[in-house]
Amino acid sequence: MKKILLTILLAALVTTCTAQPPIEISTTSDAAIFAEKWVSLLNNRDYSTAWIATTKEFKEKRTLDKWPIDENPARNFTPVPNTTKVIKAYRLTQLPLRGPGDYRQVEVTTESTSGALWHDLVTIGKINGKWLVMGHSPWKTN
Repeated sequence: MKKILLTILLAALVTTCTAQPPIEISTTSDAAIFAEKWVSLLNNRDYSTAWIATTKEFKEKRTLDKWPIDENPARNFTPVPNTTKVIKAYRLTQLPLRGPGDYRQVEVTTESTSGALWHDLVTIGKINGKWLVMGHSPWKTN
């Protein structure tokens, strides 16, 4: 039941964030793989490397010394190895407060040793031919 509600919530979020309906894309696309690797950096606490792969606007709103743990202290969990995976990915042509562009929203999950399932909604954009993280929203389910 929780999985169904989370899927509905994700679809609603993606729909409200775009002028055109989002298009579901492959979970093995280059953008989805980029998002999965980026979440793996967070899971491995390699925040400096993850920070490099974010947009200027992302960095302006968050300082490296306080991100990401200060934004979500509960994210300090121990992941089960090899459980990080993409479960949904969407192509978007517009985001709020941004012009038209080549955007993706990717939901990535990771199992924790405590039994919780972590979800990371990663919004990325292609800037100068390179994927960069524009937004990140984590949450967990038990």
